[in-house]
Amino acid sequence: MFRLDPETVRIFWRCEHYNNLPGDEVGNIKALGKGRRYHRVDIHNVDRLPRARIVFLLVRGFWSPWRIGHINGDSLDDRPANLYVLRRGTTVRRSGRNFPNLGK
Repeated sequence: MFRLDPETVRIFWRCEHYNNLPGDEVGNIKALGKGRRYHRVDIHNVDRLPRARIVFLLVRGFWSPWRIGHINGDSLDDRPANLYVLRRGTTVRRSGRNFPNLGK
C-alpha cells in the first residue's frame, strides 16, 4: 500500500487509492493547537493515522500497540532514528538516553 523514501521520510502510494495515483505523496500536516503539529495520513477517508506510526511499521516490520514518540520532541521529524515506542505508563524524558525501543 505504501512506499517509504528513507532519505526524505516521505510516504507514497504504491497503488491507486481514491483520487490518488501510484507515486502520489501520502498525508498532510495537522495542527493540534498550542503550536503542535504532526503529519497525518488519511486512509479510506476514515482512518487518520500519524505518519510516525506508518514509518515505524514500514521500517520495523510490525504495528506497535503503543504510541510512537519522537526522541527530539519534534512531532514533524519522523525519521526512523528519531522514533521510539512509548509504552503506557512511561514517563517521557528528552534527555537523549534511556528511551524504550522495540525491534532495534
